[in-house]
Amino acid sequence: MNLNCFVPQQREDETVEEIEVTLEEIKAINFVDVEGLKYKKCAKKMKLSVNELQYIIINARKKIGRALTEGRVIRIIEEQPIKTLCKFRCAVCGEIYNIDYTKNEIICPLCFSKEIMTNKEAGFCNM
Repeated sequence: MNLNCFVPQQREDETVEEIEVTLEEIKAINFVDVEGLKYKKCAKKMKLSVNELQYIIINARKKIGRALTEGRVIRIIEEQPIKTLCKFRCAVCGEIYNIDYTKNEIICPLCFSKEIMTNKEAGFCNM
């Protein structure tokens, strides 16, 4: 039994693409969706801000939902330390959050807007 991935039933002549889900995403889904922890308690347990946790949950649910509906393999991976973590501000609701922009879609975790300001536009740095 392979414990680090979920593989849908497939025909022998079929090649199924994989969707990678990080251990951190699995942990967050387990705490929130399986154990029923509130976001604030889960974020504290995982040493994240509530906004970071919210974004991780949104991405994890999207990946898992896509894998299940499209019959893709879910590969659980250990994520490397984030080197491209950046601060963004939503131009619609003003929410400020950090994401790894190379791996995640740049959307507001609060209102789901794609109207986002970069570090420079939001005044976080003097570039």
